[in-house]
Amino acid sequence: MKIYDYIQDPGHGWLKVPVSEVMKHRFERPGADEKWPYQGRRVSWFSPIKGAYIYLEEDCDMGAFLAALEEDGFDKPTINEVIVSDTDKRNPRNF
Repeated sequence: MKIYDYIQDPGHGWLKVPVSEVMKHRFERPGADEKWPYQGRRVSWFSPIKGAYIYLEEDCDMGAFLAALEEDGFDKPTINEVIVSDTDKRNPRNF
C-alpha cells in the first residue's frame, strides 16, 4: 500500500508524490495554449517539483491523481497529514 504525505499550511495543502509515480500514471504538464479545466491527465503549474517529488496542490491536481489511481486499479493510499507553518522549509510555498 502506498503512503503519501499531505502537507498543509494555514491556507493550503499539497500531496507529496514521487514524480516517477505521477509519470507512471501518464500525467503531463499542460501546454502553454491549454486553459483550465484541463482535459486528460494534466498536472497544473501550481504543483511545484522539488528533487524527486511533486507536490500536488489540493484543489484539482491531488484529486485528479487519486482518481487516476482508482481508475488504474490501485488501492487507495494511506495519507499522513503533516501540518507546517508558513515559514517551514517543508512548505511547498517556500520552494
